[in-house]
Amino acid sequence: MHAYKTVQHASNTARQAQIAASRAAFDAQKYKAALEEAQDQLEDSRASNSDLQLKLVASNAELQTYEADLQATKANLDECSKSLEREERLRKEADGAAEVAYEAAHKSGAYADELRHELRKSKGEVSKDEDSHESSTADLALELVLCQQALACLEQMLQVNNPKDIREQLLQNIATTEKHKREKELLEKENIQLKALVEEEQDMKRTRGRKMRKSDS
Repeated sequence: MHAYKTVQHASNTARQAQIAASRAAFDAQKYKAALEEAQDQLEDSRASNSDLQLKLVASNAELQTYEADLQATKANLDECSKSLEREERLRKEADGAAEVAYEAAHKSGAYADELRHELRKSKGEVSKDEDSHESSTADLALELVLCQQALACLEQMLQVNNPKDIREQLLQNIATTEKHKREKELLEKENIQLKALVEEEQDMKRTRGRKMRKSDS
């Protein structure tokens, strides 16, 4: 009787051990599948992180290109501003020369009268009383030379570029500058988003690593 109980107890113990072994094998398969899935997710995360890093590098390179274009546009804008200032100065000088030429032209009739008077005087057609308040021929010749010089200066001043064209180019450069600023802001926002995604992926990797270490322990 005692031997039978011993055999029965051993049989029950063996059955329980077999059940425990089956459960352990099942749990081992389950943990193995979970580990493989975690490894696959980790590989996917690494690939995604690598893609994000490449996009971030490309975005930074594009941002540097836009910054260089922006600097070039600013330099061009400064040059246009200086050119506009030069054109404005030349325009004022041309206006001054035009005023001188207008005054010279206004006096040209009087100069002609003076020359006619000198001609009459040389012919003896003018009395001494008429000649007492008149200019000499040398003075008139000097005035005519000065007038011709003023007209030549006016023609030279009027041959400059049209300030309106400079203003249009300036406005175009301003518009281009604003466009580059907007594109730069968009790229900076995209960079921030990419960096946030990279940080999120890294946090997910750290979380998975902690979970795996806990499950192993």
